Amino acid sequence: MTVPGLNRNGSAAAVNYPVIIESNAQFPCDSLTCLTIEGRSPYCTMECMSDQSCPTAFSCQVVVPPQQTSANFAGRRFCVWRGCSFSIECGDVTKYDCIMGFYGPKAAPGLCGPKGG
Repeated sequence: MTVPGLNRNGSAAAVNYPVIIESNAQFPCDSLTCLTIEGRSPYCTMECMSDQSCPTAFSCQVVVPPQQTSANFAGRRFCVWRGCSFSIECGDVTKYDCIMGFYGPKAAPGLCGPKGG
C-alpha cells in the first residue's frame, strides 16, 4: 500500500517520498510488516507504543496520517530508523551508522542504518 506519509515533524505537506507499508505472510519478518520511508530501502518493522519498545537505532512514529482513514495503517505507530547527525546517536556503533542523505527539509542530516548498509 502506498500512501502519503508524515515527515519527522508530523507534517504531511513536507513529505518528499511516499510511505510504503505492507503486511504479507511471505515477508521474512517476525511481524510480517515491511516499511519504506524517506527514500530508504524496505525493512522489517513492528508496531510500537514508545521509543523504548523499538530497537536502539529506531524511534516510534506514526507513518501514515490518522486522517488517511482509507489506509489500514492510519494513525498506527511503527519503529522507523532514528534521525541522526553522528553515529553514536544510533547506539551500538559496531552495528549501526549514521547514513547521511537528504531525508526532507526539516529532518536530521542523516538516518541510522546498518553498518556498511
